[in-house]
Amino acid sequence: MGSEELREAKKGSLRNPPVETFRPTPEQISEIVGCPLCNAKLYWPLIQRQLQEQGLPDAATTIAVLATVGTEVSSFSPISEFGSNGYFTRMYEGRHDLGNTEPGDGARFHGRGFIQLTGRANYAKYGERIGLSLESNPDLALEPEPAAAILVAFVKDHGIAGHAAQGDWQMVRRLVNGGLNGWQRFKLLVDRFEALAQGIVEARESLGQNPGSDPNVGLTGTELKQVSPD
Repeated sequence: MGSEELREAKKGSLRNPPVETFRPTPEQISEIVGCPLCNAKLYWPLIQRQLQEQGLPDAATTIAVLATVGTEVSSFSPISEFGSNGYFTRMYEGRHDLGNTEPGDGARFHGRGFIQLTGRANYAKYGERIGLSLESNPDLALEPEPAAAILVAFVKDHGIAGHAAQGDWQMVRRLVNGGLNGWQRFKLLVDRFEALAQGIVEARESLGQNPGSDPNVGLTGTELKQVSPD
């Protein structure tokens, strides 16, 4: 593979997002991700509200978030890292890079949430960001509203929006995962959500509506179903 091909492989087709905002329905998310509809109905409005409140409502960032959640937790719900206290102790105890300086920190501050918030320092940082004492009550990171707020704050802190806007999906994945674990599923979800976004634009254009500002407004349930990717 040549250098130009490699650069293209790193990028998706959404270099110029087809809509300024992208608001898929829970039904569309459930179909694409393969998650329970009840989870999409519960968590997606909370995530969408955080994207709006934290200034990240654009289509590319929305797709990055949806694909990330669908890759990290296919159930589309925040989870506690799998493992025993013994495992967490072996993995995280005494990890100063995670701020784990007190006995028991390894198990206490194991991964939780949509993106596995880990380490005392991160619980303290994001607790301050969202106005909750996650350091004193780490399990709050599993609650719906805090989990959504932490997810979007992480995306904002790590500059994911800029890379998503450029279509650099490999970098988006690396910023969340530290590598490319889950890359094939992540890119598949990106492609499917891009196709959905483009389909909504085309549906609106066929109806003589402005395709740019609020892509789902004005479309009936039948029309939304028709633009869902196969």
